[in-house]
This record gives sequence, C-alpha cells and structure tokens, in this order.
Amino acid sequence: MPKYLFLILLYFNTVSGQTQNNYFFSPGIKLGYAFGENGGFAFGFEGSYIVTGNYGDDPIYGVVLDYDWSGEIEKFHIGIEYIRHLAGVDLGPTIAWKDGNRYLGFSVIPFVGVLINPYYNYTFLNGEFDLQEVGAYVKVPIQIDDHGFTWYRLRRDQYEY
Repeated sequence: MPKYLFLILLYFNTVSGQTQNNYFFSPGIKLGYAFGENGGFAFGFEGSYIVTGNYGDDPIYGVVLDYDWSGEIEKFHIGIEYIRHLAGVDLGPTIAWKDGNRYLGFSVIPFVGVLINPYYNYTFLNGEFDLQEVGAYVKVPIQIDDHGFTWYRLRRDQYEY
C-alpha cells in the first residue's frame, strides 16, 4: 500500500510541473453520526495533501488519510479526492475493526465546503455489513511553499490574469 501512495504523490508532483500550482496540507477533525445496527456518533481525524491551480476554476486533487471510530467500529481509510467548485468526492479502500475482526472494504465520500465540510460516507465492507454516516469535517488548510508552511490566505496578485 505505501508504494501506491508514493506513486500517487509522484503523479501529482509530475502533473504540477506543467502549471503553476499551490500545495496544501489540511489537517482536521471529523464529527458525525453512523446509522444502523453498527451506528452511533462518529469521531475521527483526517489529513489531506492537495494540489490546486492558480485559478478558482481549476480542479483540486489530493490524497487523504482518515482514522475514525463509532461505537465498536474503528476505521482507517486512504483515498484520492477530487474537488471542483467547492464540491468534492473522496474514493478509496477502508479497513475496519469490530470485536477483534478485520474487514476490508471501500468508501465513497461526497462532501462540500471549505473549512467546514459536510459529508456523506458510504462504506462497503466485503458484504459483511455496510456503513452509512453523515457529518462534517472541520479542516484548516495550511499552504506549503518554498518557505515552509504558511496559513492559507487569498492574495490578489495570485488571481490576476
């Protein structure tokens, strides 16, 4: 699995050499509610590495790592995200643990917004059971540039044509 993550990051950095891009690390927390027999309040942490273009209409791509728990279930998710016009989707494999058993599956997570991102998460776990949850991510985008980390800020000169 780590070699695939490396290849994905390499791809984004290769694509980014063709245009002027901005890079962000976006850590955050997750608050939600999972429905059904395995439901309950969901809490967790998420971090994403995203690449944006210089213009507001450019799509945003990223890699996401997510760890959360609700009731007796713990989940770890790694995904690829695509964002355009404040709406996005995160797709990728998920590993879940319940009562000492491990389940492999896949999650689809559509979301909207900036800083506070409402989401819906559907996780299919090998036919054992499915999870559905709704909630919000609270995330802080931190821009990464040649000078290290800086808090994200809109710069007028960045968006002039």
